[in-house]
Order: sequence, then structure tokens, then C-alpha cells
Amino acid sequence: MPGPPGERLYHIGADGYVQHDGNRKIPEKLRRYLAHHRDWPPYIPLPTEPTRFVLGLDGSMKTRRIAWKGRGPLPADVLVYVNENGSLPPQA
Repeated sequence: MPGPPGERLYHIGADGYVQHDGNRKIPEKLRRYLAHHRDWPPYIPLPTEPTRFVLGLDGSMKTRRIAWKGRGPLPADVLVYVNENGSLPPQA
């Protein structure tokens, strides 16, 4: 079962989010979700171009910008933000 095209973060419940580009092999956690639910989970579409995410705007830490190439795995700090907030951090 091929996934929809485009880089996305799928919300698979208590296990958080799983990134998948719709082309490569489906990650195991996402495969288990699909087997149980028989439908694709809600997702956050990822930017298609290189992006700088901004963390710390809420005053919880020093403001910093984190670059992402627009493909490949998201930086760990961005994934932590998504798991805590349910959305991508602001973009610079």
C-alpha cells in the first residue's frame, strides 16, 4: 500500500509522530498503525523547500534557528517540539 506523495509527519497516537515520504519503505510503527486502523493517520505536511525552524519564541529557551534541507529526517529538536505541541515550530 503506497503512501500519499510528499514528506509528512503522521500522528500515530501515543507513539507520537512518524516521518514518511510516501516513496520509501513504510516505517514499522506506521505499518503497525495501518494494519490496526486500515487507514492513514492524520498528518502534518512538511515544507518542500529548505526551511529554518525557530525554537524558543515562547521564552522556554534561548531562541535558535534550526535548518532543515526540505528532505530527509527532521532534526531531533524539531521532532521534540512537534511531540510537545502537535504542530511544526514557526519558520523563519
